[in-house]
Amino acid sequence: MKNLALLCVIFIFCQCASNKPVPRTDFYVEVHSIQKIDSGKLEEAGKTAYSVKIDLINHTDSIVHFWVMSCSWQDSWISNHSGFCLSLVRCDSNLPDLQSLEPGSKISYNETIWIADSSLLQERIELKLGFVWIKKDESDVNDFDTVLGNKINQQKDIIWSNPIELPQ
Repeated sequence: MKNLALLCVIFIFCQCASNKPVPRTDFYVEVHSIQKIDSGKLEEAGKTAYSVKIDLINHTDSIVHFWVMSCSWQDSWISNHSGFCLSLVRCDSNLPDLQSLEPGSKISYNETIWIADSSLLQERIELKLGFVWIKKDESDVNDFDTVLGNKINQQKDIIWSNPIELPQ
């Protein structure tokens, strides 16, 4: 009996100590393909920016519905640090849009992260991007901005990404 208990303890320890990533089984965000943009290619001289790929992934067993703006989808994304932000997009036709993500599917966004002060890059900051999840029944075309603002202020239903390491 002692041997069985010892085996169980060893098995549990090995599982906990394993370096293998734990597979996610939910609705989540991954940020990857991070590349510094050559400052000569930026419209604003002296600014620092990075190109990133953001995946919104549905690993649930059901369809996930969410509201985003039809053109400025960036409005539904935030950073965990005030010194970093996504590009702002202004559009002629920009309305709240109810989108669906099938089980096992993802939506990929290519975006630019802007750094307000390049001295921030000298600090060890655990930068994350968050998707503000406005569920199907929580909004409609008329109150999207209010619901979005309330969720951001209350830090409610924000799906945070993996930590992002920005290359120097």
